Amino acid sequence: MGSRRPIRRVTHYMRQQFIIGSKYDESMREWELIAAINSLRNELAHKLESPEREKKLRRVKELYFREAAGLEGIENIKNESDTTILCCACGHCGGFLAKFEADSKALRHMVHTMDRQINPDLRAFEL
Repeated sequence: MGSRRPIRRVTHYMRQQFIIGSKYDESMREWELIAAINSLRNELAHKLESPEREKKLRRVKELYFREAAGLEGIENIKNESDTTILCCACGHCGGFLAKFEADSKALRHMVHTMDRQINPDLRAFEL
């Protein structure tokens, strides 16, 4: 045992982070919503009067209501303005990402604990 290779620190762009996160658990369909929100953001940032804007907005709303189905009060939100719906969709994603981060940190601690058992003679990696 005792042979782990160091992983280089890498800066990931949004697309790379999305791919890494979405492969962690492909049943987490919120990643699709995050990608749709990012696509809409890119459209707004580069072309305010884009013909794709409404299509991308509809997609975000469709995905948000799919993911939020069954949540208390979601039916009331459907009647709100696009701005309010987008804020709710972003909040939904924020909650998802916070939970994902906590789960990832817990996994990292488990791996660290296993590493200490398997490789007690090697320097502990930084958490």
